[in-house]
Amino acid sequence: MVVRHRNPITEIPERLVVPDSLKASSASRRVIPFIGAGVSMVQGLPNWDGFANAVIEQIIAHDTALINHAQFGLIKTLSPRTRLSIAQRIIKQHDIPIDYQRIFGLQDKHRAKNETVNNALGKISSQIITTNYDDLLAQSWEAV
Repeated sequence: MVVRHRNPITEIPERLVVPDSLKASSASRRVIPFIGAGVSMVQGLPNWDGFANAVIEQIIAHDTALINHAQFGLIKTLSPRTRLSIAQRIIKQHDIPIDYQRIFGLQDKHRAKNETVNNALGKISSQIITTNYDDLLAQSWEAV
């Protein structure tokens, strides 16, 4: 059974309510949550679009001769995947250091949300599938 929400969650409520049917399915190992970027975004991390832009912005900060602001305006119209492919090629060709920790770094104001999200997911299942680029879920589950 796939459960989809029409209205994405932008804030984590104080207390997450897990439906009894989901608890029962989880207890019998019949559910594995599929976690997307929304979980990371609620925790303060950028979506794919923001991630791609942040990488390119670091390239520009390193050397505006590689990508200037006018070119960045054109590149922004491309998909995040294409932007990241372009960025990766420039990074490799010019040996540019990218501070991924700055992009992915969980700010203190979002740490409580991280714990709330991961505790709620831990109540649902001991396994997850994720498309997220960050390792917040893995870090918190390894600590358990």
